[in-house]
Amino acid sequence: MDQSLVEQTVASLEKNNFNVFTAEDPAQARQIILDDILPDISPGLVSFGDSMTLFATGIQDDMRSRAGTDGWSFLNAIEKGVERA
Repeated sequence: MDQSLVEQTVASLEKNNFNVFTAEDPAQARQIILDDILPDISPGLVSFGDSMTLFATGIQDDMRSRAGTDGWSFLNAIEKGVERA
């Protein structure tokens, strides 16, 4: 991946008040989500769409297993039978 493009993207996001995290691989992305993002935002409900990125990290299983123990609920929006508005 073009490092200058990554740096430009990070700078643009930060300029627009985004907190930016970069990861070298899916395993590191998973740890960033679990160790940095989720604890920092203290969500009440965690869910995701059909994100291939989250599937690649395996994070959906971690979110499902931690639900109820970390003060938030998990909604599997792609599970059969889940009511959609």
